[in-house]
Amino acid sequence: AEWNRLEEEDLAFHQRVEAGFYQLIACEPERWVVVDANQSVAQVQAEIYKAVQ
Repeated sequence: AEWNRLEEEDLAFHQRVEAGFYQLIACEPERWVVVDANQSVAQVQAEIYKAVQ
């Protein structure tokens, strides 16, 4: 994959983006699912599958 401008942004930018997503989640929790990507690929897939069923 090619390098893009978002990858050039500093940590503070990415923290603001993350905070924005968490605000959306707080406003409409029934519309969003947060998946812990620190799990194994199989666990992440299982959580996503469960969420979309």
